[in-house]
Amino acid sequence: MNVLITGASQGLGAALAREFARHDCAVLLTARRGSQLRDIAAQCGSRAEVHACDVTDPAQVAHLARAAGEIFGGPPDLIVNNAGAWMAQPALEATLPDLDAMLNSNLRSAFLVSRAFLPGLVARRSGSLVFIASIAALRGLPGNSLYCAAKAGLLGYARALREELKPAGVRVLIALPGATLTPAWDGSGVPPERLMAADSVARAVVANALLPADCVAEEFTLRPQLGDL
Repeated sequence: MNVLITGASQGLGAALAREFARHDCAVLLTARRGSQLRDIAAQCGSRAEVHACDVTDPAQVAHLARAAGEIFGGPPDLIVNNAGAWMAQPALEATLPDLDAMLNSNLRSAFLVSRAFLPGLVARRSGSLVFIASIAALRGLPGNSLYCAAKAGLLGYARALREELKPAGVRVLIALPGATLTPAWDGSGVPPERLMAADSVARAVVANALLPADCVAEEFTLRPQLGDL
């Protein structure tokens, strides 16, 4: 199984890379920070490759698609749209640049990566797109209006893709995790034990992504055992 993971340099992306590698998958890791990617790849073993890429940039994503084709001999079996960013601020303080930043990181990136690989997946009539959305796509979180909007947009895009790609044999999976211990929570004051471990979330995502091709975990929600914060 060949897997491309975006946003793989830290947090959940790094945990996903390690978990897929643990299942003997070949992984191609991408993010903007190449040095951090190499550190994560070293943890994944000999079947890990890295390609630094800003997945909000169409030209860089096109280059990523060509590189993946050379590495894997075709499009990946699994494409994990994990790249994203979080920004919290009161709605009255949100600006247009803030909105652009949230949409670019969380929605534009997934659109560009998916669009780059879809022709190959459809032509092959197999493969899976995995979208890492958020509980924020399902409920409004005070102080997170722009993040909620971006993740809700990602959820809508992925749901529509699923319906469109069913006849082509391409699966679409959507993970909706709640609060997960990643660098975004640094300095928050929230006890780490109140959050889900990134490795725990990665195990659930990979287990669903590696289901046999005749079934699909269309949407699955993951929350800390004590519930949302």
